[in-house]
Amino acid sequence: MTHGKRFLRYLAPLVATALLAGCPLGDDTDEPRADESQEQAAAEPAPASKPAPKPAPAPVCADCGRVTAIDKVTVKGESSGAGAVGGAIVGVVAGNQIGSGSGKDIAKIVGGIGGAIAGNEAEKRLRAKTYYEVTVAMESGGSQVVQVADASMLSVGDKVRVEGNNLVLR
Repeated sequence: MTHGKRFLRYLAPLVATALLAGCPLGDDTDEPRADESQEQAAAEPAPASKPAPKPAPAPVCADCGRVTAIDKVTVKGESSGAGAVGGAIVGVVAGNQIGSGSGKDIAKIVGGIGGAIAGNEAEKRLRAKTYYEVTVAMESGGSQVVQVADASMLSVGDKVRVEGNNLVLR
């Protein structure tokens, strides 16, 4: 073999190797093949979508709240005059038992006036009305005072619903 043929014989495989080394092959490329992109899409988790909206807060009961105070209130009753008349009669009778002569007359007058005042006051107390002012801290904000006739079933801290001038335990 001649020197030129021997040179080509060794050079041809070297050139072919160099050319193949510089050419990208299917698995060595940076760009994914069509079937690879489908595989990657299936393997990767889906991009995070917007988080689920938070559930709406529970609606606030506009008529509901918690008892914060219970105050007993007593209001004197109205006088019809019967107490004053009855007291005056008792006072005159009592004054008649004291003294004699003009002292007896003064005792009757003082007894009648004192009896009328005492009888009138006694009647007002007998007709007095007692109720309870219940303060409720409302869930919607603020507070409300409700007047109830009987608060024996209520305690501070109870959850209630206001219905007009009534309180209903919840």
